[in-house]
Amino acid sequence: MKLRWLVVFALMAITNSALAAAAETIQISLDLPKVTADNYHRPYLAVWLESPDRQAVATLALWKQKDKWLPELRQWWRKVGRQNSQGVDAISGATHNPGSYQINWNGLDNQNKAVPTGAYVVHIEAAREEGGREYVHQAITLGEGGQFKLNGTSEIGTVTIKVNK
Repeated sequence: MKLRWLVVFALMAITNSALAAAAETIQISLDLPKVTADNYHRPYLAVWLESPDRQAVATLALWKQKDKWLPELRQWWRKVGRQNSQGVDAISGATHNPGSYQINWNGLDNQNKAVPTGAYVVHIEAAREEGGREYVHQAITLGEGGQFKLNGTSEIGTVTIKVNK
């Protein structure tokens, strides 16, 4: 009896590690430009993945200070935050100064399950207190690989999205 359960748990572990190894990954290189302002505040930033039918799949990054200002990330808030702003604590972090940053996604959705191959959209939104807001997005296909470049105009600089097969 014990041997049977041991075999079951071993097979589950192998299956989970195989799924994680097979999962697509995304690397995002993101520049936050230096903004000349008398009262500069670092931007709040959300990066998330949606299916083509506009269903939120995974929040890849959320940079924030106080939860009460999360609704300023309007696109993300309407899609994800309003229903589950506490559910993203594992991927949230502090706001960042101007500079270059890397965001890596492991291919798992918000429920920690491998996301199937297919069409998706990567969304990036930044909002700054007493400043501007900016939103960019890019259609991608998991399973095909590829690299995409976006250019923000104010709160977001150059963004490179690399989809790994």
